[in-house]
Amino acid sequence: TGTKRKQAQQETTQSVSVLSERDTIGMQNGFDVFSRLPNVTMQSDAWLPTVRGLDGNGVATGGGGAVSGANPRLSNYVDGVARTYGAAPDGQVSFWDMAQVEIYRGAQSTQLGQNSLAGAIVQTTQDPKFKDEFAAQVGARNERRTFNAAVMANKALGEQWALRFTAEGMDGKNPIDYSNFTGTGLSADDRDELGKLRYGRLRFKTLYAPTDVLTFKLTVEQERRQHAYTPDIGAGSSRRE
Repeated sequence: TGTKRKQAQQETTQSVSVLSERDTIGMQNGFDVFSRLPNVTMQSDAWLPTVRGLDGNGVATGGGGAVSGANPRLSNYVDGVARTYGAAPDGQVSFWDMAQVEIYRGAQSTQLGQNSLAGAIVQTTQDPKFKDEFAAQVGARNERRTFNAAVMANKALGEQWALRFTAEGMDGKNPIDYSNFTGTGLSADDRDELGKLRYGRLRFKTLYAPTDVLTFKLTVEQERRQHAYTPDIGAGSSRRE
């Protein structure tokens, strides 16, 4: 859906990978996808991947790009809405209740804007369905205790109207020990706060389909994340959004 041309894909310089919900089982977010794609690499100090040798971060790298406003070279869309570069340091969107992920390698500026020189990642979440569904997920990771949980509930209100609600959360500790971090003269409580990892996402979608060709869909979403800034930013404070 990202590019519409009359030529066959073999006649262009572009390459497309499409992953369904089944393909993303065991993956946490977009970083897991990037690590498995050909000609796509993740650098230790980068927020966005390098595609075919073209750095997705743009002119500025790491936290410098987040505060300088530099345009990235890889765009990220979720349900048709651009995920701004300011959100890139906070990680990729979780794959919980994700319907499809499309990864475009090669310039997509015609369809997806000027920030798509290296390519784009286009994600689509599950729409409400006209049947009742429920799903839940719990997980635990070691190395300083990290827990996560997620739920999904879908309710059909007749044959034309359906609601879908998803929620997920994560709480734990950063593997990096900040107890001895004294670069900015932080107190013990501040250093403890740096080591905390928290993530929460709520999504509500409603679908009204009065006819086979006419549909109305509304999506409301909230995302909150807390984690420590990495050393290249040079700020001894945690980030919340």
